[in-house]
Amino acid sequence: MLIDLSFSPYAFAAKDAEPDFNTLSKETGFTVKKLKKEWKLFLDIKDYMKLDDESGQIIFDDKAALKAGLTQEIVDKVQADLKKINQSEILENCGGINGSAEYSWGWRVWLDSCETNGIIGLLTAGAGVATIAAAIAAVVSIPAAVAFGIAAGLLAIGAGVLTYYNRTGCGVIMDYYYTDVIIIQSQKC
Repeated sequence: MLIDLSFSPYAFAAKDAEPDFNTLSKETGFTVKKLKKEWKLFLDIKDYMKLDDESGQIIFDDKAALKAGLTQEIVDKVQADLKKINQSEILENCGGINGSAEYSWGWRVWLDSCETNGIIGLLTAGAGVATIAAAIAAVVSIPAAVAFGIAAGLLAIGAGVLTYYNRTGCGVIMDYYYTDVIIIQSQKC
């Protein structure tokens, strides 16, 4: 089963291009002001997040972030968001793969079942666009604006869609088209 979310990724092709906040606002329901605030936060934190291959947890280098000038408040918020998923048992026994590829039509992003559960956990816990985008960017290699657009779209549709497509325990595939469509489907193990 595929879902047409009518979400426009046109501005997300360039590596660190800023998203089209007006279009993103119309299609997600978030205000332009909130999206711009989250975009700035995402750009501030993305370089300090990585996936620890051994533990499978998303790690935030708070010391480097603070040294680079991020406030303690921002660091604490990101750490709290990540703690919610890293302390749970949702990141064990992963099915599926993590990866990304750019095509002429847009981007394909694969998240295994554990990373999908992690994103579901962040969505459920009320994490912001910036933290979710940084978590996605820590797992797969995609342009910053693509990660941000996917995160905003996932916040707009909610955790239920990811939960549904991750029900097989194999993770999800997100096809992110340049023609106003995101298609989410289950991976096959």
